[in-house]
Amino acid sequence: MEISCAFPPGPHVVDHIVEAERLGYERAWLFDSPALYGDIWVIAALAAQRTSRIALGPAVLVPNLRHPLTQASAIATLEQLAPGRVAVAIGTGFTGRMAMGQTALTWAYTRRYIEQLRALLRGERVEVDGAIVQMLHGPDFAPPFPITTPIVIAANGPNGLAVAHELGDGVMTIGSGDPEFDWCSVLAFGTVLDAGENPGSDRALAAAGAALTVVYHAMYEGDPASVDALPGGIEWRARLKELPEAERHLAVHEDHLVRVTDRDRPLLDGDLLKAFTWTGEAGEVRPRIDALADAGATEILYAPWAPTSRASSARSWRWRRPEPGRGEGCVKLGLFGVNMGPSAEPDELITTVQAVEAAGFESLWAGEHVVLPDPQAPPSPMAPQDAALDRLLALTWAAAHTSTVRLATGIVILPQRKSRGARQTDRESRRAQRRSLHVRDRRRLTSSPSSVRSAPTSRTAARSPTNTSTRCSTSGTTSTPSSTVASRSSRA
Repeated sequence: MEISCAFPPGPHVVDHIVEAERLGYERAWLFDSPALYGDIWVIAALAAQRTSRIALGPAVLVPNLRHPLTQASAIATLEQLAPGRVAVAIGTGFTGRMAMGQTALTWAYTRRYIEQLRALLRGERVEVDGAIVQMLHGPDFAPPFPITTPIVIAANGPNGLAVAHELGDGVMTIGSGDPEFDWCSVLAFGTVLDAGENPGSDRALAAAGAALTVVYHAMYEGDPASVDALPGGIEWRARLKELPEAERHLAVHEDHLVRVTDRDRPLLDGDLLKAFTWTGEAGEVRPRIDALADAGATEILYAPWAPTSRASSARSWRWRRPEPGRGEGCVKLGLFGVNMGPSAEPDELITTVQAVEAAGFESLWAGEHVVLPDPQAPPSPMAPQDAALDRLLALTWAAAHTSTVRLATGIVILPQRKSRGARQTDRESRRAQRRSLHVRDRRRLTSSPSSVRSAPTSRTAARSPTNTSTRCSTSGTTSTPSSTVASRSSRA
């Protein structure tokens, strides 16, 4: 399951996207509603210039808001700024249309638009509004043709799903997964509650209240009378009737998915928040995400809000191990040997681990090289004179300067830790880490010495490069002051 985020576009949102990249989110999607938010392509371009890994794209593009050629040119420009990081979602339009007093487009219109857009991105000539158009962009103004930006289709009903099967690279839905698609994104509104936090708390309602009120907006647009069945719906609709009919759509969609208006505030209720959104404690939200993955979802679009949005609240969703039979083809990247060679110096190590985390790596591994081959012998990657920090000391430094990347040792071979100096190093390092384990409980990857039972004469140990060594490297005891041991070392 990929965890992505979704935002209403505005200049301030770029900072949130930068933070989302640091936290490891897969994509940042931006809503396309010109009556409510800033220009989606301008904000995406700003985000592209300040990020290097996170994927970017609009969710959901509304076809009639831009000529197909204008849309294709915008996609091509973003592809130039963020090569290989762009995806777009296209649908018939909800708020993007209704905030302008219009109904959703037909799927026949949307299908034709997608066909035209794809053809233009391939560099073909296309008839639009009775005229032949083509992307005439030179090499400096667009990537080479064909431009193969993925297009997912926002659909929930049979007509839209048929278009998604025919023309889409995937589907974007609300509510449930669809196992018929390899790429199925689900929009999720809500907030992760702290232990014992009331869903009706000021923080929870500020963080997810706008997700509750949008239920009323959507039902009203489908059938105004249907809102009467919701708590407070009769009174809410009565207040709308006081406005001129031609202007009611402006009031319905005011501050949509941004904040709760004074008109909508009476609708806020903690029980309704849990019932209509993905709001709950981590132990409640996580099983719902697991069930969503089992139903065919491959990506969640988590939408946090201001003023008390907590993009980090979805971090606990990210580290989900694929069950047997699921997740084939997904490779997580880790960096091994963070304590060796050039990064054996503390300043270099800190620079390295921060760069690895920013790049979105899954894990950092410290190598176990108490002794080194002299002369160097394959498959050992190190020369006898190479520097190597004690693995737990290196991971303690890494923990103090990172926040999300997972930390691990590989592989601790028990017989190599029997010298007096090595035992002292282990004791000092483990004491330092134990002092911070109570702060945060992250999944452990470390192969502890007590769990490794390989005898030095076993075939596995004999094949290990760390067991073929003949010369002891210099590894002093740890003297790191406790102030350098951050709470993040519990990731070890």
